[in-house]
Amino acid sequence: MKQIIVFSFFIWVSIGAFAQYNNPNNTINTCSGNFYDSGGSGGNYGNNQNRTTTFCSTSSNCVSVSFSSFNVESGWDYLYVYDGATTGSSQVPGSPFTGTTSPGTITSTTGCLTFRFTSDGSATRAGWAAT
Repeated sequence: MKQIIVFSFFIWVSIGAFAQYNNPNNTINTCSGNFYDSGGSGGNYGNNQNRTTTFCSTSSNCVSVSFSSFNVESGWDYLYVYDGATTGSSQVPGSPFTGTTSPGTITSTTGCLTFRFTSDGSATRAGWAAT
């Protein structure tokens, strides 16, 4: 019985600690994970995308997202970031982001951050990685 409990705990911790979100186009209630463009950690995002992903805290605390890399087609592909649960919320300073100008670390004041990514139909890049 003890082995089953330990194994179950290990699975639960593993899934929670390594959550990966590839711009899933929906709302995620979480306090941890990795956030990538639709190409994931090793691929480019696609052409003609218009995807909106919202992260909200599961503990009523602020949400903070830190970008470790950022590379989208400058002047054509954009990541809009909103401080709230919808694209009707206020954009954070510097939004929209394009080219290789990283958003850095963004902290919400509302408990949610919404990301809307748009790409054109001609070229893709490595996208982004964030935690």
